[in-house]
Amino acid sequence: MRHDESVSDRRQRLVNPQLWHRWEQLQQLVTPLPGRSPCLNRRPLNVPARFDGFRLLDFLITWHPQVGRETWEARISDGRIVPASSGSPQAPNPVPAEVLNPGTIVRGGQCFHHLQPDTIEPDVSTDLVFLHEDTDVLVIDKPAPLPMHASGRFNRNTLQHFLSLQFGVSGIRFIHRLDANTSGVLMAAKTRPAARMLQPQFEQRTVEKTYLARVSGHPRDNAFRCELPVSRQAASGGIRTICELGAPAVTEFCVRQRFDDGTSLIQV
Repeated sequence: MRHDESVSDRRQRLVNPQLWHRWEQLQQLVTPLPGRSPCLNRRPLNVPARFDGFRLLDFLITWHPQVGRETWEARISDGRIVPASSGSPQAPNPVPAEVLNPGTIVRGGQCFHHLQPDTIEPDVSTDLVFLHEDTDVLVIDKPAPLPMHASGRFNRNTLQHFLSLQFGVSGIRFIHRLDANTSGVLMAAKTRPAARMLQPQFEQRTVEKTYLARVSGHPRDNAFRCELPVSRQAASGGIRTICELGAPAVTEFCVRQRFDDGTSLIQV
């Protein structure tokens, strides 16, 4: 192992040389992180149906009152609020943005972009692992923190952007989602037919999932279950806790292996 090779690096290299090469390619593309370079960030402002017919300024100060009326007025005047259809001003042939004013009438379902120039995005983890790849499917162990899609402060420091650098803008279609602060196995389709076949299975919850956990200690029984109710609302980081008034839940455990170091591999 190289002196600068992490545990994830070593695991990736040993599992599959082709996947290791894919990982090395990606690291070259995202080092340094794309979001560290100042860039124009286009934050979406989607108009809910209840704001249909509102003046633009009234919509903005009602939807995001923390920003303040004077700030929104200045940003409209400076041309930093534009229709989403105006395209990127950094494109070779940008479409001129429609001139908006505080009295512009907005419609439900309409989308505007709040332009934020010279944005530097927060750092994210690039310690992902390619677990499987064939002509139709890509399976990744997603690290955290790493958003999947552009949202809020993140535009280029996202998994979607990382993979677009490697597979092309339309090359990857995520089958399901994981939160930015959630790590875990993620499946993506490399073709439209694969996406059409797999996405409904996740949406309809017909996919069977098995989790493996390395835990401290050796459970007394080889198989056991937990029937404690869990909180109906997720806490910070998406965590759900045991709650007497929570939703009924059943989790079954099976010990796959007990190790000499005092840990066990549990199937959940």
